[in-house]
Amino acid sequence: MDENTELILAQIHEYYCAKGLKKDTTNLFGFTKTQNVQSLEEIGRDELFRHLLGDSCKHHGHNGIITRPSKKATILVVGNHSAGKSSFINWYCGDNIQSTGIAIETSHFTMITHGEKENELRSEGTMTMYPFLREIMNRSDKKVFGTFFSNLNTKISSKNDNLFQYVDFIDTPGLTDGLVKYNCDIIEMIKWISEYVDMILIFLDPVGQALCAKTMEIITFLYAKHREKFQICLSKIDQVVEERDFLRLNQQIHSSISQYSQETNIEIIPFTIRPDSKTNTRNKIDIIKESIEKACKYKALRNIDVLTHDCHFILNHADYLLSLHNLAKNRSFQYTVFKYFLIILAMILILFFVNNQLVQGFMLETQGNGILQGMDTSLLGGVMVCIMGIWVLHKKKYFALTTTQISRIEIWRNYCLEALEKTQKLTLEYYTG
Repeated sequence: MDENTELILAQIHEYYCAKGLKKDTTNLFGFTKTQNVQSLEEIGRDELFRHLLGDSCKHHGHNGIITRPSKKATILVVGNHSAGKSSFINWYCGDNIQSTGIAIETSHFTMITHGEKENELRSEGTMTMYPFLREIMNRSDKKVFGTFFSNLNTKISSKNDNLFQYVDFIDTPGLTDGLVKYNCDIIEMIKWISEYVDMILIFLDPVGQALCAKTMEIITFLYAKHREKFQICLSKIDQVVEERDFLRLNQQIHSSISQYSQETNIEIIPFTIRPDSKTNTRNKIDIIKESIEKACKYKALRNIDVLTHDCHFILNHADYLLSLHNLAKNRSFQYTVFKYFLIILAMILILFFVNNQLVQGFMLETQGNGILQGMDTSLLGGVMVCIMGIWVLHKKKYFALTTTQISRIEIWRNYCLEALEKTQKLTLEYYTG
């Protein structure tokens, strides 16, 4: 990864995670005031920002999670049982970090990342390393995701083969049509996490369950949702000795995928991590390496897109909150005017009632007195209606922001506008750097 790309990733990270930011503002009278400025993640966790957030999410196509994108390319490795997922990861990073074998070794999701010292982290430590997972966990339906997060871990390797220091792999449980029991709905979890990764590798096993129904379901989903970021790979081609057997196998897999997914433009990349003279011409592992390199290269551009999307969402939601405040302010004024009108009307009716009582004291019992008594009843009814209206208006609640809250929202807006302006410069640097 070039120096310019690393600089762009660092600057984007700063907008999300900066702490203790301050900004000096000058009012009309020339007095300077220092205000706290929240980073994008702090804005996303602010109670004021989360107020009525669901409405904005529906209107602006955002999940409401404001969290830093990873500086590394995140690659999800999916495939049927014994398809060589863990073996490929070990080969790529130059370390036997994942267990391999015929048995179903990987029974949970494992993050594999580069670090200065080898280590293994359980769920809580993994959440610290991958903040977006914690944000999602806090807002997830536990019935859907089950015990996924409690069965999630991270393995850290200090090896540095290929571009491993710029990559995070996610190794997934091997898919099988047998009676293997998982700790969560594995298909739903793979579909869910595919939204958040940069690249997806689907591994098919030429001698095992290459056409596993669960794998085919994932492939069909990815063609529909994430066509641009996944590759289908046929692993262990060194185990298919004869060329005609390899061509027949390749044709059979193409046909099955096409029939299952209704897709015709299918590309399958054959590879092996144990090349020999017979498989050299078939082995396209360099294509996979180039794809990973491209994912790392374009990570800066994807993070710029994430930053732009998040900033626009914050701006839209801030405008929404301010518009609700202004609407409530206008309605509050109208209701206040109407409330005082009812108070004045009630006082006038009470005066009329008192006047009638005084008049009746000086009149004899005539037909007119009955008319005045009827007027008394109407006046009392009018007073009661006014009092009920005043009580209802007094109890009515409005979405009103305080001056401090309005000021905080304006700081959000200025910070996001500044970030968007910087993003335009970052994009220019990316294409010209």
